[in-house]
Amino acid sequence: MESTLFANVSQVLQGIGSIATAVTVFFVWKQSKQTQKELDSTLRPWLEAEDFERDKEELVFNLKNRGSIPASVVSTRSIASAVEISITELMNQPVTIRKGGKMCFPQQYLSQRVDFCYNDKYIGYLLNFRSGKIEYEYGFIKMINPDEKGVTLTKDEWEF
Repeated sequence: MESTLFANVSQVLQGIGSIATAVTVFFVWKQSKQTQKELDSTLRPWLEAEDFERDKEELVFNLKNRGSIPASVVSTRSIASAVEISITELMNQPVTIRKGGKMCFPQQYLSQRVDFCYNDKYIGYLLNFRSGKIEYEYGFIKMINPDEKGVTLTKDEWEF
């Protein structure tokens, strides 16, 4: 009788151990998924446009990579207009492919130029860039201030 009782208790403890192991495996898997999401959002390039200046009929600005890994420029689109620009209009502009892709390393600036006319008040810019096999998108639509400061008012800015 004692040996059957011992065997039954042993089987119950093994069952509890198996359940505990399964629960532990589930929580480790869940934590690894969360860690991967955190790495994907931090170990990536983060491009931002700054230092806008007018240069005759061009708008010159710098893209700065504020991320921790380099980015390679894949393509760009741009538009300048006297009337307000929508994101749809910007996305429908012809693509300029950047073969070989200029590299923008962390904390490095990459100079960009966009053509515009004297009466243009809005500028839109869309950049596709890659890091490894993952492709990202950064864009903005800004209102050009006619004074010497260049661009001051941000209408829209996004990054995917």
